[in-house]
Amino acid sequence: MSIRQSPVVAALGQIVVTGLVATVLAPFAMLLALAAVMAFAPLVVVHIFLVLLALFGVGAATKDGSPLTATPGPRVVWTLLVVLGGVGLAALGWVSLRDSELVPVGDLRVGLPLVGVAFALVAAVLTRPWAVRIAGGVLILAVVVVFSAG
Repeated sequence: MSIRQSPVVAALGQIVVTGLVATVLAPFAMLLALAAVMAFAPLVVVHIFLVLLALFGVGAATKDGSPLTATPGPRVVWTLLVVLGGVGLAALGWVSLRDSELVPVGDLRVGLPLVGVAFALVAAVLTRPWAVRIAGGVLILAVVVVFSAG
C-alpha cells in the first residue's frame, strides 16, 4: 500500500525542489559556458546530461506533482520542458537586468535566484492543480511583460 500525497502538496514540493536544483546547478552552467568557449565539448555534454538527470530525478521523486511526471516516458518530456523553459525565462530576465544596468554583470546574488525562480515557474505551469498552473502562467506572463518592456 502506497501513501499518496495531496496533489497541491506534491505540486508545491515539485516546484520548490525544481527551483532549488536549478539554483544549485546554475554555477555549473557558468562553467559550462566557459567550457564551451574553450572548446571542451565533453564537459558540456556531461553537464547537460547531469542537469537532465537531476531534473528527471526530481520528477521521479515528486511524481504526484504533475501529470507528466507520473510515468517515465512523459517525465522525459517534463524534464525537457522545464529545462528549455527555465533557461529561456532565466536568459530573458538576465539580459533584461543586464541591459537596464540595475544589476552588475556577474552578480550571483541576483543571477542564482533568478535561475531557480525561472525553473520553478515553468514547473508550476506543468503541475497538477489548475490553480497552481494558472498562477504560474500569470507570473510567467508578468515576468515576460515586465522584462520585455525594460
